Amino acid sequence: MAIKMDRSNMKKNIDRFFAPAIYLVNRLKYLHKFLLISAFFSIPIAVSMYLLIQNNIHYWEDFTQKEVHGVQYVDFLRHLLEDAQTHRGLSMLYLAGERAPVARRLSEKGSDIDDGMNRFDPLAGTLEEGSKKQWKAVRESWRAVKQAGPLTASETYRAHNVVADNLTLMIEMTAYDNKLILDPDPDSYFLVNLMIRELPRTTDHVGRLRALGSYALGKSPGVDNEELMYGIGAAKSRLESLEGELAIAETLPEFKADAALAVIKSDLGLIKSRSEEYLKLVDGIVHEKNHGITPLVFFDASTSEILLPVYKSYDASKGELLRLLAARMKSLERQSFFAWSATITVLAAVLYLLAGFYLSVIRTVSRLGVSTRQMSRTGLPEIITLESRDELNEVVMRFNEVAVALRRSHLILLLSERLAKVGSWDLDMATGSMHCSPEVYSIYQADPVNAPNPSLLLLLRGVHPDDAQMVKDRIQKGASAGNIPLFEYRLRLQDGSIRYLSCEGTSATYAPGGTASMTGFVQDITNRKKTEEELREALKKVKQLSGLLPICASCKKIRDDEGYWEAIEMYIERHSEAEFSHSLCDDCVKKLYPDFYDKNHNNKDRK
Repeated sequence: MAIKMDRSNMKKNIDRFFAPAIYLVNRLKYLHKFLLISAFFSIPIAVSMYLLIQNNIHYWEDFTQKEVHGVQYVDFLRHLLEDAQTHRGLSMLYLAGERAPVARRLSEKGSDIDDGMNRFDPLAGTLEEGSKKQWKAVRESWRAVKQAGPLTASETYRAHNVVADNLTLMIEMTAYDNKLILDPDPDSYFLVNLMIRELPRTTDHVGRLRALGSYALGKSPGVDNEELMYGIGAAKSRLESLEGELAIAETLPEFKADAALAVIKSDLGLIKSRSEEYLKLVDGIVHEKNHGITPLVFFDASTSEILLPVYKSYDASKGELLRLLAARMKSLERQSFFAWSATITVLAAVLYLLAGFYLSVIRTVSRLGVSTRQMSRTGLPEIITLESRDELNEVVMRFNEVAVALRRSHLILLLSERLAKVGSWDLDMATGSMHCSPEVYSIYQADPVNAPNPSLLLLLRGVHPDDAQMVKDRIQKGASAGNIPLFEYRLRLQDGSIRYLSCEGTSATYAPGGTASMTGFVQDITNRKKTEEELREALKKVKQLSGLLPICASCKKIRDDEGYWEAIEMYIERHSEAEFSHSLCDDCVKKLYPDFYDKNHNNKDRK
């Protein structure tokens, strides 16, 4: 008893707690109820997805876009660094005595550097404060090179090194400002490291050796040996660092799967092997083993054999990095698209379920109405299929049972009409429209497509001219009287053949207060007519061959009804289906051909 009281109190408490919600929901239609519930679900989902997209995907889109800008800035600075390194080498060549061949190239390269710095000035204004200060240092160091008076080789070399060092640091700071240093993907980070650290520093060390070696070849042996030895050691260290980066990169699955990265690896391997040969050559310069190499030849060989492949590898790395960044942007765009699509899909799903619930009822009722109207028009209802298991489905199941029974009866009727060559029709007396079974169109050789709204005029189609007026009068009189007595007529088809038809109709009212209609049939009785005609002919022949036949006692000819005498076989063939073959019996052969008979008879006896 106490347990029952506790349950009763619990139910009352639950009812009391949900009373406001029940009060609200009971006063709403189903459409409004689901709109209210969907709002409570869809608004938090939409807000959560918006925050996810805004704080995560958009962040990485901005991050990647900034990296793309950084690659463009770094590439611009890399060309400036290349020009500064070339200017350093040409300056050392000039001081080594190669003035005539390099004077013009030195002037043009200085102009290229000035033009490049002027074009980068607007871009530098968009960078962080530290990078702006570094750009000023680049500017000032280059200005110091241009404005300095006559300098020694060592002073020129060191002044250019300051410009190259500032540009190298500027590349790294620009990469940091544009998030390149923070790239999250191993494959793209490997390329970033090549572009902003390994390759620029490698080119600078090789460029220093190019400048020092060119100058050393043009002056007395032993000049700047310490600088050359230091440069060789630094270059070897840089090559070892590059080799270490390649070893690390080769462990990455992305590196092994990417054909472009494999090409870069091959290029870097070629650079390493050439650099080792190059360092041996520079070491020979230190030890006065120049093998007759001129400063200009050494400079051009250093450029074409070492530096240009490094620049080529840099360009390949840049292209591959941009491709990877573009692929990441597309991936982020797809993620953003999928995220928004998921949000919209969830919201649409809520509305879809709402609409589905609402339409499941409305459409079921509508389909029942359509099927009943079709049944009233064609006598063949549509089978309705529902996936629901509610009360409406029970109604539809009972309706479908009736529809199946009607379809079965309709199929039996069609088969019966086809076998009996009987077509049925039903005429609406109020509208004049008529529904015909398929066999009616088959009998009249009419196309249902060309006669979508048949009337009683269909029964007059192709009627034999001799029967046309009779058929028209019978139909009009029967339609007025509400009854068409059975009558027969002929039908001329398009190929000229004749069909015999019989037609009958009677009026009926199928529902109290409903409109009157006339139902009838048309039957193809051509075969029956042919059978009757054949029967009459057969009876006529039987009558002619029965009874007393006048036959000649001498020649055995028979006299016909018109008084003419003809051979008995011709008479029988003409009045029956019998046929004759002529021969001679032994008596006639003996009488007509005695010699032949005696000879043939003797031969038979001998045998």
